[in-house]
Amino acid sequence: MTFESIAADYDRLTVGTVARWQRVQVWVWLDRFFIAPNHVLELGCGTGVDAVHLAQHGVAVHATDPAPTMVQTTLTKARELGLTQVTGQVLRAEDCGGLTQRFDGCFSNFAALNCVGDLPQLAQTLAGRLKPGAPLIIVVFGRYCLWELLGYGLRGRFSQAARRWGGPVAVAIAPGSYVETFYHTRQELVTSFAPWFEAVAQVGIGVAVPPIYSEGWVAPRVGWFQFAQTLDLALGAYWPYAAGGDHLLLVWRRR
Repeated sequence: MTFESIAADYDRLTVGTVARWQRVQVWVWLDRFFIAPNHVLELGCGTGVDAVHLAQHGVAVHATDPAPTMVQTTLTKARELGLTQVTGQVLRAEDCGGLTQRFDGCFSNFAALNCVGDLPQLAQTLAGRLKPGAPLIIVVFGRYCLWELLGYGLRGRFSQAARRWGGPVAVAIAPGSYVETFYHTRQELVTSFAPWFEAVAQVGIGVAVPPIYSEGWVAPRVGWFQFAQTLDLALGAYWPYAAGGDHLLLVWRRR
């Protein structure tokens, strides 16, 4: 279980200004579509940052992740804050059809669904767990991250600049630990979900704001990038600007 190997250290690896800016961009959309007393399903909860955020706004979250330590950390955080409306379960996204309840919405943040290869099957499974009209929000890796295209391309590292164009690839997340990653195209996503979901919005996350892994480079220059967050919040939902993000956020409604 690959992400179990980094679960204990996951918060340290994913905190910082860049991660916070990108997460705030996502929260704008989560807060718009999920309101109390909604009961929503989360796929790939990580250490519960998003579940806790929504619960603090009165939303009940059933947080799932294939890594047991991720789920336990999420529940511990919620319990320490008195957020009893957060529940958890060790579960792969592909297996959510085994859940018995139907939810008011579903979300998956920061590329958890890039570990899923069969998108049409996942879409059909999710459709069975969501009520009619329920919003579905997923955040996946963008295919054309401008920072990578320019940063690697200008240094002549063309294979790295184009690394998101193929797939699947084995991505190292820790020494000796790899996860199979699918860089889905926007059209693949739209086509896969269209039979059961109506498209609402497509948003670039981290277009002007650099990729999350660049935190060490950004931190000493944080003042330079504050305007980047303003740009992304203002323009993220507009094409072609949205196409250049580190991540792509898509919003659908269950038909």
